[in-house]
Amino acid sequence: MGRSRKAFRIRPNLPDELAAELGIPTDLSEYESEKYFGSFEDRFFYHHFAYRGRSLYHYTRQEAFVSIISNQTFWVSNVRHFSDYSEIEYAYEILRGLISEISGKAKYGLEPAFLHQVMNDAKPDQRDSYVLCFSTKFDDLNQWRSYAAPGLGYCMGFSTDSLEQLQERYQGRLGQCVYSRKAQREILGEILAYALRDLASYFPHYGKGDINEGLVEARSIVFAAHFATIAPLFKNPAFADESEVRLVFDTPKTPAPIRFRSGSTSIVPFMDVNFQVSDLTAISPESLVVKTCSRPEFVTGSAKKFLAACGYEKVSVTSSKIPFREGL
Repeated sequence: MGRSRKAFRIRPNLPDELAAELGIPTDLSEYESEKYFGSFEDRFFYHHFAYRGRSLYHYTRQEAFVSIISNQTFWVSNVRHFSDYSEIEYAYEILRGLISEISGKAKYGLEPAFLHQVMNDAKPDQRDSYVLCFSTKFDDLNQWRSYAAPGLGYCMGFSTDSLEQLQERYQGRLGQCVYSRKAQREILGEILAYALRDLASYFPHYGKGDINEGLVEARSIVFAAHFATIAPLFKNPAFADESEVRLVFDTPKTPAPIRFRSGSTSIVPFMDVNFQVSDLTAISPESLVVKTCSRPEFVTGSAKKFLAACGYEKVSVTSSKIPFREGL
């Protein structure tokens, strides 16, 4: 993720004086901690996946650019239809491998029963996720080649604040992808350890063979739901150069109907995510970069006229500085 990793704490460490100033007790139960700091899942997501940069960039071809700006709408596609065909399954493979490693070390009947149940419940088809992709990289050759070719292409820059407004409007999650296999295993190790501690708290004196099947099943369902929220952000290391940040939406939460379009290899499910985030507010691109072409001044001039006609007069428009010649 490009930054040093620190273990997640159930409750943020606050100095006693600051906690007192904020009116927050220094000795909180987990229930009270959730009241003050949000749920464990929300805090865990923010700690490991929050993107803290100012801007993000969406690369696309001219036809899609015209559609996005004209309709003030993103097409957000089902994650299983992306170019990385291991999407989602990749995260579950890591989970299964980690469970296989620790299952033999489980001491009590409750623990191996829980891990076995997780293996059964945590399946890639448990939840349908729809993803809008951005990169942290501005005017990047790899992005031009991958997502804005052939022909004319555009890189739209959006502020992180505006994308967080979309996140709230459509109940999504804006998260930075994790590419390091080591980091991925550490993150999964943390939520598994938390789940096992949580399980043990129900039975402080259970014996070696004691199993409560109802409890095991209930806690496994909670774990599987939590894992499903982070699985779309686990990426194969081969794609690390993309430096991707994703706006992830789940069909049960997002108030947008599923539509279908023709893709290069299949029919692709997608949903419309409109720029409008409230009755009076809509997000807007901050910048636009036009891919290298033979007539950059002419193309950027056309783009400025188009943006102005759509109400985006203030967008900064420039041409790429990369001397990339396409089609040789």
